[in-house]
Amino acid sequence: MSKERLFRLCMAGCLAVALSPALNAADELPPEEAEETGTDIMSMDVGGSILDAVNRRGLVHFGIDVRGSFSWSDFELDDGESDRDDEFVSRIRVNGTWNPFESLRLTGRVALACSDDSCDLELAFEPGVAGNSVDSGIVTLDELFLQWFRTERFNLAAGRLQTKFVTRGGVFAKSLDRNNSNNSSINWTDGIHGTLTGKGWIAHLILEYNNEDGPGSIRRSPLDFSTSNSEITRFIAFENTRPLGYIVHRGIDISYLPDSLLKDGGPMGRREDYWGIVARVVARFPLGTYNRRVAVGGEVGYAPKTPTRVAAGTGTRGDTDGLAWNLSMSLMDIVPGHSIGVLYGRTESGWLLSPQFGSNEEQIEVRWSWRIEDSLTVDARIRHREDLHRQLSAKGKHRNLDAFVRATWQFSRSRS
Repeated sequence: MSKERLFRLCMAGCLAVALSPALNAADELPPEEAEETGTDIMSMDVGGSILDAVNRRGLVHFGIDVRGSFSWSDFELDDGESDRDDEFVSRIRVNGTWNPFESLRLTGRVALACSDDSCDLELAFEPGVAGNSVDSGIVTLDELFLQWFRTERFNLAAGRLQTKFVTRGGVFAKSLDRNNSNNSSINWTDGIHGTLTGKGWIAHLILEYNNEDGPGSIRRSPLDFSTSNSEITRFIAFENTRPLGYIVHRGIDISYLPDSLLKDGGPMGRREDYWGIVARVVARFPLGTYNRRVAVGGEVGYAPKTPTRVAAGTGTRGDTDGLAWNLSMSLMDIVPGHSIGVLYGRTESGWLLSPQFGSNEEQIEVRWSWRIEDSLTVDARIRHREDLHRQLSAKGKHRNLDAFVRATWQFSRSRS
């Protein structure tokens, strides 16, 4: 079966699950059976600013989360040399919310990440290169937005936001297109985020401002935002986390980045619009007694317009492939509080939107999670990544074996 046919079948299946009218039968479920599904990972890893703020009750809200992570990496460079590195990173974020009126909310958050290599404190408000995490020691605002609640169905936020569209339901919170501040990084979305809720679905519209030096969100080369036409990224998504039988999450996203693709890899070459579509679905199945269950999730994405193979450094003619996909399976509460999962993904050189899957990359990951209590989680992973296609200038493929152990704690309090 050809790769193109495989993609069409995967996309058709995901779209059918995501958007089929038959799934709207969930709207007829009794309220007690139609509640939104919970998540088995920390809420801060799956909830963006606009939805997370809905849960911050009271006139004044205060919250803090702390994450400490020790990681090591053993990698083989494309010139045949190998190296090893290890690092301890800690991240702390303190947020506050004020409701001057019932329909209006102001939220801000101060964030800082430090590594054992350096932590010279400095105040800055600009993102890292191409939306990568701000440097170690930088104190910044990764949230500062005003949120307006017009009705129970519609709300709008403007300012500096966290936007996350990830798979939910297992030990992974992965995304092919949008996931600010994943792991211990610090980045954001500058712009406007509106939502409309109805019949179990949430429709999202995001207009993101891209600074000419780079956006707040991670974007892969050769995307470039130095022209006035590329300043605003459009993002539309439809998402449903209301359980329907075994299906607990389904959604579809469309990203449109006008005038941002350097087709030939440089500013003097062709410049085109870049866009991509992502569909995702997660299902859970019971596994015996004691609340054991299996969660299976996946994403598939495709970009019709991609850079040339010359621009990607993987060939001398033709365009790169724009297909990306991943599939995960998690065994939840195999021992109460303990879960484990495995993930496999492939991202072709033409997919440039994912903050967690690099372009031209094959990835396999095993992750273990221990949910000690709602506010405290310890997890660990081991991951292998390898180039899908060898760079023409390299002696071999780049390979990387890395692992981490981390702990996360979060606390919040509201006062009316």
